[in-house]
Amino acid sequence: MTAYTSAFAGPVNVAENWTPNGIPNFANGDTVTINKMMTIPAGVTFDATITEIRGTSTSNRAGFTINGTLQIVANTPVYAWNHFIQGAGSVVDYVGNSGLRFQSASGNGENRYTTSGTSIDGWAKITKSDYVSGEPASVMSTATVTAAADGLWDVQFLVIEKMASVLYGSGSGSNLMSHFRMRNCIFDDAGFFKTSQFSRLANDFIFENIDIRHSHPQDISSAFFM
Repeated sequence: MTAYTSAFAGPVNVAENWTPNGIPNFANGDTVTINKMMTIPAGVTFDATITEIRGTSTSNRAGFTINGTLQIVANTPVYAWNHFIQGAGSVVDYVGNSGLRFQSASGNGENRYTTSGTSIDGWAKITKSDYVSGEPASVMSTATVTAAADGLWDVQFLVIEKMASVLYGSGSGSNLMSHFRMRNCIFDDAGFFKTSQFSRLANDFIFENIDIRHSHPQDISSAFFM
């Protein structure tokens, strides 16, 4: 078991990009702290346990450019100045009761989640490979709500599937995604899309060309609550 920290921005499967030198691996019990923009190349699966993701400024964001597969295997604290970019054909897979937990205390703003696909030929996907109906799992969730935090959710050509919770906040005062744009997306067997917790008083809100399939009976009363 080794605790790694991102040393240089670049591919996750290059040993020199980590301190200590090596390639993190979930099977070895490795953990990683992400403070750089790391890239997951096509055909590569990155599954080490992430202890935190934290950037420092607009010019030094942390996070992932995902062209392969990112497996989230534990609840992952996300602090300020981070960016998640899903490329065409990429997969983010939430395993177990895991999620990105955006910490919304003062100073933990400026987070972004975007996709880079431009056509139906290369859909990105958010999924849960071990999904059991009714089991909680979330793409993004607030751990605390103590202050507003600006951010951007701007996605298109994205499939979100097999998720009991897609977006869920824990209080009415959060404003984690003050720019909320969602176009040409598919929700398949996914519910509990509670955007009011993430885009309250949003500067802009776009939600168009959305295909909603197979809603969960247990979530139907609150799915897509805005």
